[in-house]
Amino acid sequence: MNRSRSMLVVVTLALLDAMIVVPRYSNTLMARPALTPMAYLPIVYKAWPWRPFAASSPWNTPLGPSPAIDPNSNTMITTLSHSSSGGRFYINIDGWTIPVYYADASTPAYTVPCINEWGACGPGFGGDVPIPSGAQADPEDDGHMAVVDLSRNLSWDMWRAVQVSSSWQVSMGCVFDLTSTGVQTDGIGSARGSGFPLLAGLIRLEEVQRGYINHALVMAYDYPRADAYVYPASMTDGKGGANAIPEGGRIQLDPTLDLDTLSLSPAAKVIARALQEYGAYVGDNSGGIALYAEGLYGKPGQTWAGVLAYDDLAAIPWQRFRVLELPPLKTNSD
Repeated sequence: MNRSRSMLVVVTLALLDAMIVVPRYSNTLMARPALTPMAYLPIVYKAWPWRPFAASSPWNTPLGPSPAIDPNSNTMITTLSHSSSGGRFYINIDGWTIPVYYADASTPAYTVPCINEWGACGPGFGGDVPIPSGAQADPEDDGHMAVVDLSRNLSWDMWRAVQVSSSWQVSMGCVFDLTSTGVQTDGIGSARGSGFPLLAGLIRLEEVQRGYINHALVMAYDYPRADAYVYPASMTDGKGGANAIPEGGRIQLDPTLDLDTLSLSPAAKVIARALQEYGAYVGDNSGGIALYAEGLYGKPGQTWAGVLAYDDLAAIPWQRFRVLELPPLKTNSD
């Protein structure tokens, strides 16, 4: 359900009855929409899509013009070329991603048990979990699903969510305050191996349609570093060597790369621009390099078809990425 709000502003000018505002973009770092007037039409301004977490959150902090590059960046980036995708970035759209549903006071609530070997979910999860009728977890083994209540600024994140008769169960669940930084305490997990929220870094349809993503993305690849993680991750399930990028590591697409030279689709340019301005955090293992676009299962009228394809970023060369300076390394024992 698209919760972005619209407002109508009509401006009467001396020489023009009105005009329409249309966003334009450039490929320069930190580019922002310029407003282009066109005569004889009413101004229609659509508010920016809703964005989870505080403005100070690492997810919502732009990189700025001169971020520090890690001295081991080249070596870590080379590990991407050894992935099963050969260094090409793909986008999970129809599976291995996160469907997002929106709840309100009328949404049915369930007591959702956590069925796992450690026997517990995250704090606050389990009782009165709102799940809209028709909600569908991701069809792949991870079975991810997030439910958002904007009136309460809460998100219920689920791993291996399964509908059982008239109720639900999960293997892991947790609750995130969407006004917080979205960063867990070290050692506290989530529905992802890094402890990241499911909403963090997710590419949403309304953002792509709007033409601008104003937050960092999340990526996964075959072998994040096994023995360490860095902020904003709170733990790791990585399995790579010492030269792999740890979970919590942040990469950036070279902001000097002219995106117009890559024959990218309009949607791919929106995503690539976000990779230049905000970068992407390593947040999980996967079968290859992948970003995450929201799963639109069970949402009639909403589709990625004709908007974005899984291989729309494949033309971006892995050599044009860099790893930003890593925070201090931590281990799960921390």
